[in-house]
Amino acid sequence: MPPEAADLLDVCGSIYLADRLARREVDGDVRPPGERWLRRMELQIPIRRRDCWKSPEVQTLVEELAFFLSDDDWSIRFVPRMADPRVAEGQAHLFAAEPLPEPRVVLFSGGLDSLLGLLNAVASDTFESVLATSVVTHTRLRRAIAAVLAEVGRSRCPVAIKGLVLRAGIGGRGRELDDREGSQRTRGLLYLAAGVAVAAIVGGEQLQVTENGPGAINLPGTPDQIGARTTRAMHPKTLALFARLASVVLDRPFSVVNTGLWRTKGELVSSLSDDRLLAAIQHTVSCDRFPYLPVDGACGTCGSCLYRRIALNAAGLAHLDGKRYDADILHPALPWRGRDLLPLVGLRESIARLRTALGQQRPYAALDAAFATIDDVVAVAPSLGLSENEAQVALVRLFGMHVRDTEAFFARIDRPGWGRFATVSQVGRPPLTATG
Repeated sequence: MPPEAADLLDVCGSIYLADRLARREVDGDVRPPGERWLRRMELQIPIRRRDCWKSPEVQTLVEELAFFLSDDDWSIRFVPRMADPRVAEGQAHLFAAEPLPEPRVVLFSGGLDSLLGLLNAVASDTFESVLATSVVTHTRLRRAIAAVLAEVGRSRCPVAIKGLVLRAGIGGRGRELDDREGSQRTRGLLYLAAGVAVAAIVGGEQLQVTENGPGAINLPGTPDQIGARTTRAMHPKTLALFARLASVVLDRPFSVVNTGLWRTKGELVSSLSDDRLLAAIQHTVSCDRFPYLPVDGACGTCGSCLYRRIALNAAGLAHLDGKRYDADILHPALPWRGRDLLPLVGLRESIARLRTALGQQRPYAALDAAFATIDDVVAVAPSLGLSENEAQVALVRLFGMHVRDTEAFFARIDRPGWGRFATVSQVGRPPLTATG
């Protein structure tokens, strides 16, 4: 591992650990509730190549990335590293055998989007091999990732696939005494750093990620979801900033490409043309509560579960879901609990706002007025190879498809205020009671 890659891992890992260990709200906090999200973060990080990390450009990029992801005020100072090198820095080769030829490095989380990105990379004739790079924080996640890769391997893919895993976590007290910050807004930095480190080792100049456009842009579902209260881990601005940081640190042009940015999750699933690979979908994990549920189980009500079901429904593959949901919102007889409905109601509220904006004479201007953060995507249009106008047109099309896919799923919910029971007055605000 070259020192610049080791430094990038240390810097991003340190920011992630500081984020986890500094609670946003603590006992005795006298600030108004609306201000308790914000933190002042002062961090000192040991690095190897001090000449690189002390440059104003790198300092600015690191602090801007941390701020954009977390909303916190970061002050980061780099000092010389005195500890012994990592074992990996003295290791001759990444692989025990011969390195794979002409590899493409892809981030692989074990989720549905990343599986589809992996399969697209495998189907490409541009590269002879694929390095599926994962960051795992739990043993069960590692097993799930291995199961997906094994299923893909059984399909006799023409391209060699190698799974690489970086294990990360915080030791110590159990979950019952856990006082760590749960928002984890900078977690994506560790994933990106792992992918860039692997690319640096094999001489690559690009990292591929795959996250559907609505998921990556992640517009707020409710008015109180301002700033980084909605995650920006794979946001186009995050990837653009990280690509610039990697280019400076590695001292060569480097790009981070999201192959799913301009498509919905349903469109990504629909692009899967090889029936032999459909079985791999059932091994993917999407629930926000994983790994604290069985591998074949999911809560059924979190945003990740909803998007998964919406996508499979849009692609006509709902029968491949195979998950046992704690709360199946499509089952007409199971009781709904009020707290279970919050993500669903938030999504419906967002879809109603999107539908209204897209129906205006100038749809992008209406989108910008309804969701101010959407302009962050247009601002980085040049890094995506688009003009601002082209980005605006692409966003209108993307969220139009998102509305269509989501409303097709809503139509299947056999409850008062939903599906065939919905009325115009109920659109966007279904009834809620104490028991649902």
